[in-house]
Amino acid sequence: MRNSKFVAGHSALVLFALAFLVLVVEGKRLLNANINLGPCLLHFECSPQVNCWCCMGDPRKQCWLYKSDCLAYC
Repeated sequence: MRNSKFVAGHSALVLFALAFLVLVVEGKRLLNANINLGPCLLHFECSPQVNCWCCMGDPRKQCWLYKSDCLAYC
């Protein structure tokens, strides 16, 4: 019984570490791509959108609903 709890606990810890690693890598990749995640509070054209993607440095200050659109059109 103790051994199964030990294995389950370590498996959960490994899965948590892998998920955290994926989040860190994805965050670094997005920072390197100059994409700003989150609400576009300074972009008045996008005020109805709570979650949108902005292209930093874009003079048109466009926001996109999907990350793929931001990557394709900015």
